[in-house]
Amino acid sequence: MLVPLSAYALLSWFSRYASDDYCTASITVTQGFFDAQVYWYRAWSGRYTFTAMVSVLELFGSWVTQVMPAIGMVVWLAVSTWACLPLARLAGWRHARLASFVIAEVLVFSTLAAAPNIGQSFYMQAGLVTYTVPLILVTLYGGWIVRAVLTADRRWPSPLAIAASALAMLLIGSLNETTATVYTAGLGLAGVFGLFRLRGDRRRTLVGLMVAGAAGSVVATVLMAIAPGTHIRITQEGDPGFSLSRVPLAWGASVTLAISVARRFEALSRPTFLFTFVLPLALGWACTGSRALAPGRRGGLAVLGAGLLVALLAVLGLCLMALSLFPSYVIQGYDPPARIQQISDYALVLALVSAGYVVGDLLGRLTTEWRLAPAARLAVGAGLVLIVVVPLRESLYIFGQVPVEAAYAADWDRDDQFLRTAQPTPDGVVQVAPLPPRWNWAFVDAGPGDFPNVCIARYYGLPAVVASGPAPAWTGATEPGGRSPGVTGGVNGR
Repeated sequence: MLVPLSAYALLSWFSRYASDDYCTASITVTQGFFDAQVYWYRAWSGRYTFTAMVSVLELFGSWVTQVMPAIGMVVWLAVSTWACLPLARLAGWRHARLASFVIAEVLVFSTLAAAPNIGQSFYMQAGLVTYTVPLILVTLYGGWIVRAVLTADRRWPSPLAIAASALAMLLIGSLNETTATVYTAGLGLAGVFGLFRLRGDRRRTLVGLMVAGAAGSVVATVLMAIAPGTHIRITQEGDPGFSLSRVPLAWGASVTLAISVARRFEALSRPTFLFTFVLPLALGWACTGSRALAPGRRGGLAVLGAGLLVALLAVLGLCLMALSLFPSYVIQGYDPPARIQQISDYALVLALVSAGYVVGDLLGRLTTEWRLAPAARLAVGAGLVLIVVVPLRESLYIFGQVPVEAAYAADWDRDDQFLRTAQPTPDGVVQVAPLPPRWNWAFVDAGPGDFPNVCIARYYGLPAVVASGPAPAWTGATEPGGRSPGVTGGVNGR
C-alpha cells in the first residue's frame, strides 16, 4: 500500500494554486495575517481555524501547495497508527505496531481512492485544510482520548484534561460546518457508549472528556453561525438559511445521498471497496492468535453477536455519513459539493474497516474452536496474495496521471511568471493563456468580474485579468464514463 500512497504524494508535487486558493492568498498578501482573519470573519466565513491555518501557509508562498499534501499524508499515517496502537494492544494483536500501521494505510488509501474530487479535497490547499486536516486532527484527538481512558486512575479527569478536550474541539470544529456537526454527534455517541459499556474511572474519564469536547464543538458551531460573514455569504449566494421546517426534508436527502456515496464507491472502485473490507478481515483473523471463543459461548451465539455488531456499525456509519452532508442541505438547500463528500467517505471507510475486523476476528476464533487454524491461515495467506493486486492496480492509475499533471504544472508556472511581470493594456486588462479545467474549476475565465479572475488580479496586484482565449480540453486520465476528474454526471468522478 505504500506504492499507491507514494504515488499520491508524488502527484502533490504538481499541485498549484487554484480557485479559492487565490482568494484567501490575495487577502493575506494585501492585508496581512491578522487583518485577513478579521476580513474573512466579517465578510465571508466564520471558519476561524481554517482562515488562520490557511493564512499561515500562504505567508510562505504558493510553493507550499507542492509539499503540503505529501506532508499531510505522512502525518495522517503516523497519527492513525498512533491512535490504533492502544486498541491493538488491548485486543492482544500479534505485531501490534505493524498491524496498526497496516490499518492506518487502509484508512488513508481507501479514503483517497474513494474521494469524488481528490483535487478539491486533498491537493488544493484550501480543500486540504478544510476537509483533510480535520480528519487528521480528530484522529489525533481520538488517540489521546483512548489513552486517557485506558490509563484512567482517578475519579474524574483533571481540569487541564477537560479544558484541553474542550479547546481541541473548539478549534477542530471551526474548520468547517460539516466537521462540527459530525464530531458533535460522534462525541455524543462516544459518551453514551461510555455510560453503558464502561465502569469506574474509565467511564468517568470518557464521559467527562466527551462532554467537554461536545461543548467545545457546539461553541465552535455557534461562533461560525453568528459570524457576520456567514450571513453575508448566505445572502450573496441566495441560500435559504437554516429553518426547522426543512430539517426532515434535509435529513431525508442526506440519507439518500449517503447511500449514493456508498454505492458510488462500490460501483466505480469495487476492487478497492472489497479490499477495504477484506484486508481488515484477514488482519483480524490473523491477529486472533490461538484464542478460542469465550467459555460457555457457542458458535451460533458468537455469530449472532458479531452480526448484530456489524449491523450496528453499518447504521452508525450511514448516520455519520448523512450528518456530514446534512449542513449543506439544511442551510444551502442543495446537494453538497463533491469535496465535502470526502468526510462521508472517511466515515464509510471506518465502518468497512471495523466491520471487516469484527468478521475476521470471529472467523479466527471459530477456526480455532473447530481446529481448522492451519487451513484457515493458508486461506488468509492466499487471499492476501490476491488482494495485493488492488493497491498496485490503483498505483498504475495514479502514476498514469503524472505526465499530464506535470505538463499542467509547467503551464501554470509559465502563467505565474507572466502575471508577476505583466503590464496592463490601456483598458487596464491583462490577458493570460488559459489552462485546461482542472478539479472541475477553470484557472481563469473570460470576464474580468468572473470567478476567480477577481482574486487572481488581486493576488498579482493587477487591475483585471482575463483569459486570452477558450480553455483547452483536459487531456489527462478520465474516470469511468469518460468524465474528466471531478466532473459530475450521474455519479461523481473520483
